[in-house]
Amino acid sequence: MQTRAATVLLLLLSSIGPLWAKKQSTTQAVQPRELSLLRVNVTGQGYDYFRPWQKRAPFSKRALGAVLPQGHVLVTADLVANENYVEQERAESGEKTAASVEVVDYEANLALLQPQDKKFLNGLAPLELANDTIVGDRLSALQLEQTGALVVTEGLVTAVQVMHYPTEVGQFLTYRLSISLQYRDNSYTVPLVKNNKLAGLLLRYDPRSQLMDTIPAPVIAHFLKDAAKQQYGGFPTVGFDYFPTRDPQLRKYAGEGGNGGGVYVTGIEPGTAAQKAGLQEGDIITAVGNFDIDQNGNYVDPIYKKLEFTNILTTRGYSGDKVPLKIHRQGKPMQLELTLEHRAADEYVISPYSRDEPPKYYILGGLIFQ
Repeated sequence: MQTRAATVLLLLLSSIGPLWAKKQSTTQAVQPRELSLLRVNVTGQGYDYFRPWQKRAPFSKRALGAVLPQGHVLVTADLVANENYVEQERAESGEKTAASVEVVDYEANLALLQPQDKKFLNGLAPLELANDTIVGDRLSALQLEQTGALVVTEGLVTAVQVMHYPTEVGQFLTYRLSISLQYRDNSYTVPLVKNNKLAGLLLRYDPRSQLMDTIPAPVIAHFLKDAAKQQYGGFPTVGFDYFPTRDPQLRKYAGEGGNGGGVYVTGIEPGTAAQKAGLQEGDIITAVGNFDIDQNGNYVDPIYKKLEFTNILTTRGYSGDKVPLKIHRQGKPMQLELTLEHRAADEYVISPYSRDEPPKYYILGGLIFQ
């Protein structure tokens, strides 16, 4: 009887084992030297727009930076906004050095840092970019414990789409992941890797739905290419508003017949590249570059399949590029040439965001002077 009971117990344990293994967490700790990461510590003070004669209380932030070629470290722009002092710290030794912000883009939410000590990054192999991530791939989010151990949490890419970034000036390519991420004291910037290559940086995370939006490698590659130039140009601005043409009455109103593709232009921002190219309200854009646009405003991307067509202008295109537009104006086909331009924040009537600069007004005796 005892032998038979032991046999039954072994069978039960062997059947439960695989089920228990499947329920194990996707989080694991590995040694920090396996990937090139640094802690980035930032102290700063924001400007008080209600009391423009003073600053707000000091703050401190801690994040992880990804080591890149040419002695650069990549973080999000939100991390270094209104910074007074930036410091880099090696995870394995705790050694620290001051760093400077070389290039920052608040619209794309990316910043490039460089340590003052040029030898500080010695021994850390720079990360390459993984530009081939698609829906269904698994990415690893990297975080550090206080002990310096690197914690890796896997997530599944569930969508690739064009979304607003924090400043809401433009829309850029974004990866959406399903991932269970725990907060740690250096979680302000979280790198994500695929096959030990940098696939993206944390943009935002909702702990209730466990969904993460990520700044993807193609946007990072665009930023790095612009940052290598003598003067940083910034991402191109679309400069017009549009609406889908699924409604047959709208198509009839615009002089379109049949079931062709395209989007209806509802507005043009003054002074933008769209206005300079001759685009008008009421035009229907049917193609951008070599890509046809469907009635929903999507094109077929070689990697990601269907995406919103603004990705062609903002991520695939660079400032100064000339992009042909095929349009229909009152039913007549035309072609325009759009020269991509970046619209800086100070070129708007009201600046859409303000970072690293004091208010442009003074308050004296109840009067506001600008």
